[in-house]
Amino acid sequence: MDEPSKQDDFGERNRWPLAEFYLKRSEHSANFLRTLLFALSGGAIAFIANKAMSDNAWPHSVSILFFAISIATLAWSWEVQKSKSISRFKKLRDEGFDSYLKQEKTYETKCRNYIIDRFAFALIIIGFCIEYVLIICKTR
Repeated sequence: MDEPSKQDDFGERNRWPLAEFYLKRSEHSANFLRTLLFALSGGAIAFIANKAMSDNAWPHSVSILFFAISIATLAWSWEVQKSKSISRFKKLRDEGFDSYLKQEKTYETKCRNYIIDRFAFALIIIGFCIEYVLIICKTR
């Protein structure tokens, strides 16, 4: 019977450091994903723009537009994440830990960056599909 109480005590003592660790870890992973998608979009724009110099350029402009919008969407996602971090800091500094916890509950339901990130990923997929169709049409 003594063992579960020790585990409960350990869990309760380390609850907030663990929560902070997992929050930082998820934000770090999200930054890594956004950086990867950003580089993918930028590289695709550079590759397509280079290729479009020798081809008819206007069909490629549609896919370039999708990649550019995905870059803007990723920048927006970074901005939302930065705003949430600043808001967390101000909430802790000015109103205390209880207000901070209430705000975190709001973020869980309203401000979800992963939706913005997935939208950017969908735009990248659409851009690649357009380029794929252009390649198929050119070879036929």
